[in-house]
Amino acid sequence: MVLAISLSTVNAAMNINVDKIALNDGDIHVDGLAIFQINITNNGDSDITNISVIDTYDSSCINYSNSNPSNDTGVPGEMNWTLILFPFPPPLQPGNSTLLFVNFTAVSECTTYNNVSVTATNSTGNTTNNLDSYQFSIGSDGGNGGDTWNQGLNRWSSSIVSPYLIKNEAKLLNFSIYREAGEQSCLKNLTITYPSSDFIFHGQNSSSIDSSNYTTYEISNGIVWNATTNNFFCGSGPNYFIINVTSTAADYGSDIFTVRAVADDNTSSEINLTFFTTTTFDYNGTVYDINGTALEGAVASLTVISFGDRGDLTIGTFSDTTDANGVFNQISQKSPHFSV
Repeated sequence: MVLAISLSTVNAAMNINVDKIALNDGDIHVDGLAIFQINITNNGDSDITNISVIDTYDSSCINYSNSNPSNDTGVPGEMNWTLILFPFPPPLQPGNSTLLFVNFTAVSECTTYNNVSVTATNSTGNTTNNLDSYQFSIGSDGGNGGDTWNQGLNRWSSSIVSPYLIKNEAKLLNFSIYREAGEQSCLKNLTITYPSSDFIFHGQNSSSIDSSNYTTYEISNGIVWNATTNNFFCGSGPNYFIINVTSTAADYGSDIFTVRAVADDNTSSEINLTFFTTTTFDYNGTVYDINGTALEGAVASLTVISFGDRGDLTIGTFSDTTDANGVFNQISQKSPHFSV
């Protein structure tokens, strides 16, 4: 693990990052779903109390189906949300992220853009805006015309998209789950089991699947998505399952979440997915300008990078703002924010 420290002498300000992707890009077909994830991160130094989202799209290519959280208003070609704060209740603190999932139905073959504009407001009424856009293509060979073959969960393609937990801090874990199955093979239920009793589930969960197709309930050290229709997780996926948990484990290191699925042919399959529990980093120092004068309001950032056989991965970034003496000190101030 390498710690890369960078210092910025720009005065702290409101800042958000917006990242929009199609979760099933490359597998979007006419009459099928286009599943989008919008990730909004507070990269500034003040709490965000309100987030407004405008999503625009070509209604000749896709039609809005549903979203989590639900949209507030909309017309063909534009959907609006006025407060997107999942899973964290207001305010959205620096370093934390919130997610919005939007599902569309593909209505014609085309290549098009899906665009998003996000405006964030802090407690003093200051605002900031950021944009993102995603290009994708819709093919013609989709729909429910496949067969019913089923070989269970795909352990090679499935993963935990957000695979790190900070000990004693709530975190969204996003499970990307694939199946080896035909389009007419669906699931009866899917269960995610925590690795031990050293976890707290915060009663918040979500999925990229339309919520009208399932209910959820808790079990010992886990949560179950139970089908209420015949259209729950049909085909190979991917579909996404999100839970909000805190690790209270005594030790740091890797551990296992277990994902188990029961298909409509009554066969079951199970995969294990690895995640890591880590801790915050304490660091401190003083920032000076070229004349040796201590700088107030400078932002000091600490980036943590993990090197492994699958390539380099940025685990997270800490940041703090210097005081009147130019000092940044995560030990004596609030706990550092850690974002993945």
